[in-house]
Amino acid sequence: MKSLSNCKRRKLAVQHPEVRPTDIYVRRKSNRHALIKRAKTLIDSPGFKSLDIHGLGAALVMAMELALKLKEIYGDTIEWNITTSSVELHDEVEDDPEVDVQMQTRINSAIHIKVARALK
Repeated sequence: MKSLSNCKRRKLAVQHPEVRPTDIYVRRKSNRHALIKRAKTLIDSPGFKSLDIHGLGAALVMAMELALKLKEIYGDTIEWNITTSSVELHDEVEDDPEVDVQMQTRINSAIHIKVARALK
């Protein structure tokens, strides 16, 4: 097998379930203030039950920071349930322009944080 250092790699979009209005997908380049504002809007809305924060790879830290910021703002009025997982990601790899593109799989860490109104 040839070295992958000279290959063209195209990372394909992550496949995830249908996005719900209460889902917040955190990316490495997400605006922190916009994430906090969106989360606060959801939590302060009438009938709020829960929201889900999702982070993948390099965005894990930002997802955790968002949850910590919400805990700082709302204190004991909210609680969370944190789960982690490993996600299969797919890349297209082209090591020779005359050969078909190959698919390559890699594993990345993910975090899912369910933020809910605390039970009294």
